[in-house]
Amino acid sequence: MENIEQKPNKKLIGIVLVIALVVVTGYLINKNSNSPTNTAMPDYFTDSNSWKEFNSVEGSFKVSLPTFPTHETNSINVPNTDITGTVELYSSEKGDSTYFIQAIRYSGGIDVSNPQANLEGAFNGRASEIPNHKIISSKFGNFLSNDSLDYLVQSNTYYIYGKMILVGQRMYALEMACEISKCSATDYQTFTNSFQLQ
Repeated sequence: MENIEQKPNKKLIGIVLVIALVVVTGYLINKNSNSPTNTAMPDYFTDSNSWKEFNSVEGSFKVSLPTFPTHETNSINVPNTDITGTVELYSSEKGDSTYFIQAIRYSGGIDVSNPQANLEGAFNGRASEIPNHKIISSKFGNFLSNDSLDYLVQSNTYYIYGKMILVGQRMYALEMACEISKCSATDYQTFTNSFQLQ
């Protein structure tokens, strides 16, 4: 019978060592987290007395909000084209007011040679989604060196203050919806003036 010398399987030994290291590290972290010297991190958005900065990686922006926003992603079709888009929608509430940020990313090339036409089309599409809407005002402007459109729409007993911003192939919409008698121009200015592109 031949005497076959078995060599240690270096790959297997390496895997076992990594697993052991992970288990020991996890144990030490868990043991230290129960230590009385460690304190829990306070929730950044728990303090509702002040606005907090929120950063959106998907939407490529940051903005101040009164509460941590909810987030959802939807798809849209651009009318009369084969172009689709992805909408990242964020919403945050403070009292009777709700703040919305929509970041719309288009899949194909949108002709942005006439930005006011793009903004007007987007605004008319948005206004048509609002039940019983009445356009109070709309005005083209410039925001963060980009073409924009400011608007105020009434829906029954609510106002919707809004700003649309066209940034290349991306459209942003900032809105505050509030009961007419409880709208805060200061809160709307805090919200829109804090918006920054990243």
